[in-house]
Amino acid sequence: QITLDKVWPLDKSSGDTIRSPDRLSNMSYEEKLERASSRLGARFIEYRPETGSWVFKVDHFSKYGLDESDSDTEIVATDNNKKFKTLEKRTADIVTTTAPPTLD
Repeated sequence: QITLDKVWPLDKSSGDTIRSPDRLSNMSYEEKLERASSRLGARFIEYRPETGSWVFKVDHFSKYGLDESDSDTEIVATDNNKKFKTLEKRTADIVTTTAPPTLD
């Protein structure tokens, strides 16, 4: 379950947030959040207009799914050497292109 706080729409004419529960109800803001939850693949739980708290539930945080194993898996970056070499090349390029000409 996820709760996002201070979720209020903006008044297009003034640029201020709309925080009035009555006004939010009149503009069907909770229904808009229900539709947004559905589009995101989440299940809408509730909206609390007093605090702007939008509560919804998702099965997982990745659209590709998560591994169900309980074991801790260490993630090791394999491109560190490549990134380092790229950084070295950039540094070398900067040094050679910004060096002042020599007088002979």
